[in-house]
Amino acid sequence: MEELTPEELEAYMETIPEWKRGALVVQDNGDNVEEEEYQSVFKRARTKIASKVKNSSFAKDLYEKEGERIEAVRKEYRDFKDSAREQIDASHQPLVRGTAMAYDKIRSDTSQAKAVSAMKRYDPEFDFLSMHYEVEEVFREFYCNYLDGNKEYVKYLTTGEATIM
Repeated sequence: MEELTPEELEAYMETIPEWKRGALVVQDNGDNVEEEEYQSVFKRARTKIASKVKNSSFAKDLYEKEGERIEAVRKEYRDFKDSAREQIDASHQPLVRGTAMAYDKIRSDTSQAKAVSAMKRYDPEFDFLSMHYEVEEVFREFYCNYLDGNKEYVKYLTTGEATIM
């Protein structure tokens, strides 16, 4: 979602039915502001160092002398990496498949992974594996109150079109 242009995002939002749009609203409480500032300090430092190294006479001389060779090596590396990834994905060895799945899971930066890490920052004892029990209990309570017509409870937990009863 973050990579979508405003037009693509608008088109995506139009595909969502009107009654679903306000069903669940996630609010950011600002806990990640400190983390973003921390990351931005390192990003600024890395950018500044990279700029100084790139503009140094040594780097310019090296790039002039070795530029074509560096580009050739980079291309070879990209090709090797792509080839290795294809071979790993096509492998039928259980150890290779398991390792690849574990690597992908560790390196994943999906919205679900971000949500779990945000929940762990909020509650350090949060356990993703037992979350379905808690969700089941909350949903059961919500559904019973919905069927009983408890409008205050439903409005407390929902927003928008979900509160229409």
